[in-house]
Amino acid sequence: MFKKTIAVALTAIVSCLSSIAQAQGQPDKTASVKAQVRKIGTGESSVVRVKLKDGTEHRGYLSQIENDSFTITDQATKKVASVSYGDVRSLKVNGKGMSTGTKVLIGVGIGVAIAAGVIAYGVTHLKI
Repeated sequence: MFKKTIAVALTAIVSCLSSIAQAQGQPDKTASVKAQVRKIGTGESSVVRVKLKDGTEHRGYLSQIENDSFTITDQATKKVASVSYGDVRSLKVNGKGMSTGTKVLIGVGIGVAIAAGVIAYGVTHLKI
């Protein structure tokens, strides 16, 4: 009986974590991208990598920020691309690594794995 309870509890925890991960990517993406672009600013030191919903990717620096779009200039070719905030799938600042949300989810996942290991050890080795 105790093992079934633990299994159900762990299943519930994993389900909650997956719904949190999905919900984190869902909030108003356009507003989030817009805020991130404004925070980065323009200039040759504002190098970004942008992946669009249609699969294309742009790398370069932010050369112009407008209300409904922003402009990326490729450093090597000086080619200019205008990108609508709504078309962005991901925006990464070069050299920044993982987002804070990703780091939090990894930490929570590690914590759940450790807790599951301790519970499994307790169930198999301790007579309760």
